Amino acid sequence: MAQQANQMAKFIRGLGYHAVGAGNDLGMSVPYAIAAGLGEGGRNQQLLAPGIGPRHRICKVYTDFEFVEYDQPHNWGIAEFCLSCGKCAEACPPGALPKLESKDGGYGYAPTYEFRDEPGYMWNNRLGVQKFHSDAKKCFNFRLDNDSACGNCISACTFNEADYWHHWFIMGITQVSPKFLHKWEAQLHPVFGYGAVGDPAKVDKFWETGEGMRVNPSMKNNIATSNKARGEANMESVQWFLLGVVSTLCVLGFAYLSVKIKAPWYAWVVLIGGAVAVLFGVGWAGSSFHEGVPASSAMGLMVFCGPGIVAMTLAWRFWVAPGLRGN
Repeated sequence: MAQQANQMAKFIRGLGYHAVGAGNDLGMSVPYAIAAGLGEGGRNQQLLAPGIGPRHRICKVYTDFEFVEYDQPHNWGIAEFCLSCGKCAEACPPGALPKLESKDGGYGYAPTYEFRDEPGYMWNNRLGVQKFHSDAKKCFNFRLDNDSACGNCISACTFNEADYWHHWFIMGITQVSPKFLHKWEAQLHPVFGYGAVGDPAKVDKFWETGEGMRVNPSMKNNIATSNKARGEANMESVQWFLLGVVSTLCVLGFAYLSVKIKAPWYAWVVLIGGAVAVLFGVGWAGSSFHEGVPASSAMGLMVFCGPGIVAMTLAWRFWVAPGLRGN
């Protein structure tokens, strides 16, 4: 982090401008990153960026270089999702993060924690800034007592996921989905096998398989980006190819059946919807399998494939089969 900032500053100075590189010093990095459109401020006090969540370090360069264009803050629906989640607050050992039951969900222009009215205590917050206000002294004191860092709020974060398409799908629908679905998604997050805190098996897995980890610094969901392990990228490409072949066969099959069999239009809607659900569930399961989260793979089959198969079976039994017998 420090190396990148100072190398960039040195390059800008070489162009004849003033520039100073900085890491966590000289200013608060998260507000700068939000203003630059890199992400949104989360309940866990981190910058939550699409594709990488809170897994990042921020550096900055102060300069008098005159830029032609500036990036702008962007709304991905992350902060709004945090209002319905609260997983990081539940996982915080000292209780430093605002919980869902806090006033306005902990999101406002002033802190709501104890001793918030004592100027000598709330040294970390600024009144009048709309954000999730944390009790940073509780966090700081816990880190001192713990003789180490913590990171539970990062591990438990719903946006702390690897670069797989099913996570990008959830990231995409979060921007347009209604608020009541956010709470549902947050509750399903641990059910699908994510957000575990203090799991020794996951810690061992991380350190044993850290090389070739799925990261996406471009924050774009490219199926075969070079930063993925070669074998993993090839397997995912094969998965997408097979799903494409099966989808094409399904379209051709439904087109043929619609000519040969007399059935109401809504029967085909249900059949096609069921087929889409099944294919989506298979894709989700395959992607979760490559990610190494069997619980998510199993839940994908149950949540998507199960209802899809039931819908197709009922549509065929009550609407399509009678027309087939009539022919």
